[in-house]
Amino acid sequence: MAALPEFEEGVLQRICDVLGDTSTGLTGSEIGRYLAQVGIEDLLPGMSKRHRLFEALSQRQRKDRSGNHVVAFIHTVMSPVLHTGNREYFDTKRQELNEVLAFSGYTLAEDGKLRR
Repeated sequence: MAALPEFEEGVLQRICDVLGDTSTGLTGSEIGRYLAQVGIEDLLPGMSKRHRLFEALSQRQRKDRSGNHVVAFIHTVMSPVLHTGNREYFDTKRQELNEVLAFSGYTLAEDGKLRR
């Protein structure tokens, strides 16, 4: 895959806010599992979910000089098969992410993949 542009810091922060939301986001163990699954080091496992996620994704993005691993993480956590038991959750998170991703020229489609 070609290198994708890096996400601006504000956009990346809001992605992490959505996915690491205290009441509706990923659990701490899910964050650790999904980061490992896409090859991103979990740098601050003791921090709050949003900050932990932001540090891991932003560090990897800076290291790679691309947004590829951020996209891989989104694809992993927003895979529709993971949400078959709760379609409403998937649709809500997808809508929240799309509001943020639009600032980078992306949309998260119903198949859980980012599109320009």
